[in-house]
Amino acid sequence: MFHRIRGIIALSLVIPGMAGAVNVTISGTDNGRIFHGIGLVSAGTSSTIPDYSEPYRSNILDYIFKPRFGMSLQRMRVEIGSGINSTSASEPSHAITPGEIANPVPRGLEFWLINEAKKRNPKIETEACNWSLPPWVWQGPKQQKADYYSSFVKCLLNTYGINLDYLNFNTNEAGYDVDFVKNYLRPTLDRNGYSFVKLLGPDMYNVACWSTIEADMNADAAFRNVVDVVASHFTPWDDDNGPSAAQIASGKMLGSSEMHNSGFQNIAWGLNYNYVKYRCVFTEVWYVVDAMYFGPWQGGGGMGCKQPWSGNYVIRDLTWAYAHTTQFTEPGWKYLDNACAYFGSDRTSSYVTLRDTGSNNWSMIIANSGAAQTISGTITGGLSTGTIHVWKSDANSKFIRLPDITPASGSFTLDCSANSVYSITTTTGQQKGSYTIPAPANQPMPLFDDYESYSPGQNPKYHSHQTGSWEAYIGGPGNRKCLRQIHKSLDDRYTIQASVMFPTYGTVNQISADVYVDSLPPCRVMLVTNSGYNDPTGFQLQKNGRWSFVKVHDWNIDSVLAGGTIGGFDGGAWHAMKVTSSGGTLHFFVDGVQVGTYPGTMSSGPWLRSSYHYNLFDNLYIGDGSPPTYINSPAASKPLHDFAVKLRRVNSGRIVASFIRPPGMAACAEMYVEVYDMRGRLLATSTNAQSESGVVSFDFGTSALGPGKYYVRLRAQGFDRSAQFVLL
Repeated sequence: MFHRIRGIIALSLVIPGMAGAVNVTISGTDNGRIFHGIGLVSAGTSSTIPDYSEPYRSNILDYIFKPRFGMSLQRMRVEIGSGINSTSASEPSHAITPGEIANPVPRGLEFWLINEAKKRNPKIETEACNWSLPPWVWQGPKQQKADYYSSFVKCLLNTYGINLDYLNFNTNEAGYDVDFVKNYLRPTLDRNGYSFVKLLGPDMYNVACWSTIEADMNADAAFRNVVDVVASHFTPWDDDNGPSAAQIASGKMLGSSEMHNSGFQNIAWGLNYNYVKYRCVFTEVWYVVDAMYFGPWQGGGGMGCKQPWSGNYVIRDLTWAYAHTTQFTEPGWKYLDNACAYFGSDRTSSYVTLRDTGSNNWSMIIANSGAAQTISGTITGGLSTGTIHVWKSDANSKFIRLPDITPASGSFTLDCSANSVYSITTTTGQQKGSYTIPAPANQPMPLFDDYESYSPGQNPKYHSHQTGSWEAYIGGPGNRKCLRQIHKSLDDRYTIQASVMFPTYGTVNQISADVYVDSLPPCRVMLVTNSGYNDPTGFQLQKNGRWSFVKVHDWNIDSVLAGGTIGGFDGGAWHAMKVTSSGGTLHFFVDGVQVGTYPGTMSSGPWLRSSYHYNLFDNLYIGDGSPPTYINSPAASKPLHDFAVKLRRVNSGRIVASFIRPPGMAACAEMYVEVYDMRGRLLATSTNAQSESGVVSFDFGTSALGPGKYYVRLRAQGFDRSAQFVLL
């Protein structure tokens, strides 16, 4: 049987079709660089993982990080959040104001993700990089920027007791400042006790970045001394886009800090190529895990995690491309340079060999993109000559265990088939990990969230931050549990940019939410009705009562399509906004009253937008107009609809509910009002109805209803309506 080759190995090779034999010796005395792992880039691409319930969330994390199980990643590069979209989503900052530098907050998922990775693989190497910075950081002095970086390290250490291994000294794919790196960043980290953090850069994407940093380090010894790792973005299919021969010869640690997904075979040979040609000792891939609801970059990665509501996820072939390296090596192992090479001049076919510096074990990864080959190997220099375990992948099957090889007098032969990947090793424990995965299912609709089940600071489920940052919060009139946009602009340039999207399915003809507008214009909130990502349309409300239906251009410039001003509008109160779509017309409501219409329909993915102010949202509803059920409520069968209700405390502590009589309800109709808590438990009932000028009031007397949020239910002949209200 014949098999094809990719990898690094020290053995004697005899390759049919080539002149003579290729002799490679796998020697324990061979020199080579220390391996620092294969890893992922997490910057908005991992956002759905926390939304999964157990055990599926832990199972996904096992596939990503657990050694010798799935992808078994050995390294991770995470985003330092800023509230700015980093291609696929936005991550919140650990310090959204200068005052939080001293007490940073572990917002978002990246701190959590590092901790989950460390639980599964304590040896995993960690790295952090920013894709953007909050305006007060990039507009501020260099020392403030250095303090901001240092506070990220502090946040990880204080929250989880984890030391960050590497810190990128420049913004992703942007330039760097030599003076900042050597005179501010490094001294600040050292002064704060973080000398363990190594500085990495320039983390850019073109061949010029390699020559630029090479020239800067040659010209400035102090800068060269504080740069621990030279790494940048490049992929094998962009040949000659890596470090120069002089950089390789310098002995500096080199790495590929962002290689792109490009199919199973390309990943397999690319991981080898980065060392064979450029002596890069680590490779990080954007993106390894496709765990994002939206964006143009979906569909790649070793896993697809798209359905936390069902628990379903997908293990793709790429998982096993990584496993062919990661399950057979560990950071700290050593490359054997004489056993790392191409097959002839074919750079897409290669082999690499590494040894465990703490034992006599070794592994070879063979990535063969061509014709069948035969490999003969000789093992020497104190390395194990015991049983060799063989794993193979090809177009038909992935990560399959083959019969072992028993070397004879330290030699062996392996027949490799065409277009295949092999890992051979003297170690044990590798496996093609497996869990039971639930069947896929569309998310139940309508989507409704009253934010009652979250603690302040949590990211509610299925909220995909596209710009800005959103978290559960307690505040506003009545001290509600609600959703808050937490990043605030220094000026008014980013007036309507913060946005959060939701995975929705089926017919959508209504989006509604209670809103509290933080401050006067240009502060505003929007219910997006058509989800064109860059140029959406939406129903907008401001604190002065001005409403408008607008089309947004390039995130910030509005074309007003319709609008007006609501008389007697109370800017200091919560207001119910709603958009419905019927008969080719959009209908706009504020507090149950229609304020306008506009020709159009609603897209299948409405979402929320906010100016960069501390705007609040509650009781989000996206669906076809059918009522959502109460969350965790024994009264789940009762419908929830808008109606203009007020629940208030009056003289002597009496509680009164009042509302405008719905059109068509007879004046003599028998009516009942009930008050429920947020779990759906009935607390009070009243039949004491009085009607004056169309306003119906119900007196509950001195009912023991404390301040808080309640459901108020009106029942009458032909009517059964409920709404939420906050009682002060």
